[in-house]
Amino acid sequence: MPDSSAVGSPVRLWPERGCVVRGFPGAAGLALLLVWPACVSPQSFEHVLAEDASDVGELDAAEEEADCAGGAASCDDGEPCTVDDCAEGIGCTHAARVCSDSDACNGLETCEPGSGCVPGVPLGCNDGLPCTGQESCDPALACVAGTPPAGCCGSNADCDDGNACNGEGICDTGDGTCAVTGVPACGDGNPCNGEEHCEPAAGCVLGTPPACGDGNLCNGVETCETGKGCVAGIVPACDDGLPCNGQESCSPEVGCVPGAPLPGCCKAQTDCEDGNPCNGIGACDADTETCSVEAPKTCDDGDACNGVETCDAVDGCVAGAALACDDGD
Repeated sequence: MPDSSAVGSPVRLWPERGCVVRGFPGAAGLALLLVWPACVSPQSFEHVLAEDASDVGELDAAEEEADCAGGAASCDDGEPCTVDDCAEGIGCTHAARVCSDSDACNGLETCEPGSGCVPGVPLGCNDGLPCTGQESCDPALACVAGTPPAGCCGSNADCDDGNACNGEGICDTGDGTCAVTGVPACGDGNPCNGEEHCEPAAGCVLGTPPACGDGNLCNGVETCETGKGCVAGIVPACDDGLPCNGQESCSPEVGCVPGAPLPGCCKAQTDCEDGNPCNGIGACDADTETCSVEAPKTCDDGDACNGVETCDAVDGCVAGAALACDDGD
């Protein structure tokens, strides 16, 4: 029989028989049983092993129980990722170590063999998109979505305020913010076609051309010049500088009005003739429109013997009566 000091602690099998078995390591890691003869009879040793091979597990458990006889410290397997303990009737236990601190915000803690618990990677809850609101982290729930602020968009329609004068709203679907483009510049820089303006519903609207005329022809005809607007007209010069035409004037409605021609003025030589040849021949000065008269007609021929010539308003010069110089003596 083997030396009992070389075998393990006794394990009681088949308690109804009062059998005691000692186990010790064998070749190739097999557990060998030393069975007292009273436990074998009437069965052979081989038959006992075949029939009750499961009892080897009981032997192992018994060895475990013997190994942790010194408490949990005797069960330390040198692995920080297990929690070693000794359970009465069971032996050493090696439960997986739980590294979680129940705070999802600092990441998922793990256990690395040989090293132990390793901190997790803190959650980055902020998505960098201002339109999703301010994200936060709840230790129990992890990342919590923020409340989207007003003014953010998901499509161009969300950026349309219905006012054509504000331009076209464009949604940047990347960050959810609205941008504006195409703000209308309605003015064309030409005051002569009116002041263009913008209406929210219609956009740019043409202006009304200015009425430059003030209705007074005496200060000229007002016009509109591109880039300047209304320009004053040229005041009409109604005075023609000809006194014989009379004093010209100006009427706001019709403009210059001729004056009443003055007596003694002329347009042609006939205007200066009075029909009396004795008064001389009238002449019209076209520049001043005034009449001038040549020297009155002289009928005297300087011959006293044929009498004294006279002038007739109709016939002109009339011969005089010849002198009768014969005195009959």
